[in-house]
Amino acid sequence: MWFRYLRAPYLGGVALIAAGAAMAGMASDAEAALALRLTQGATVVTVADGGGSDLDPTVGIISYNSTLSGDVLGSFVTNISTGSSNPVLPPPYPHMDLSTVQISSNGGGTIEVALSQDGFDSMSAVQSFTSAWGVVMNAGQSAFEAYVDPSDALFSKAGTKVADFSASSPGGFFINAAYGVPVSPSYSVSLYWTITHTGAGITTGNANLQIPEPGSLALLGIGLMGMGGLILRRRRLVTQAAA
Repeated sequence: MWFRYLRAPYLGGVALIAAGAAMAGMASDAEAALALRLTQGATVVTVADGGGSDLDPTVGIISYNSTLSGDVLGSFVTNISTGSSNPVLPPPYPHMDLSTVQISSNGGGTIEVALSQDGFDSMSAVQSFTSAWGVVMNAGQSAFEAYVDPSDALFSKAGTKVADFSASSPGGFFINAAYGVPVSPSYSVSLYWTITHTGAGITTGNANLQIPEPGSLALLGIGLMGMGGLILRRRRLVTQAAA
């Protein structure tokens, strides 16, 4: 039987692959909550993943339409705002995306659209954060920020700011990177998109924040190397046996 050739050193490669895959998904398993929040003046609407106003039943995606939910957000109407996170977005985790098909208003005002998730597990003392933001609007200004909070609180600006795009008018595409940001073993990530209309207007766009976890990927790579060695060893032994 071919499995008699699986010596302990090569079984270690298989074990490393399993360990790498498990560690790559560790942050996903530990996540406790994903929520979308819209704030307009004194009105605050919070939509939990899988909650009553969430139009998408997929775990890791929140889709919201203020007209369908019956929420009044001043002069603003949102159709549709979407927040996404793992497991629907590709690793490494955390990986979060905030977008809006259209936020329109029939007058001036400011609305904040925020996406937050807690329970992220840090696999090292330092993380790197890369963000990209694109926005198009015809009246007013728009800004984007992102925060990492070591107290693991949802919608918190008490931690470290890892993305800061100042007011943009009327729009554009921006990329930002923050390196060497210390985080606790469990932390939250919150994205904030502030939209100000000077009159009737429409805003659309997308914001993305990705937090690489190179430790888990490196371990997975070692596991793949181990599997490569196992395959070569097995081929050589089979060839020798045939001879």
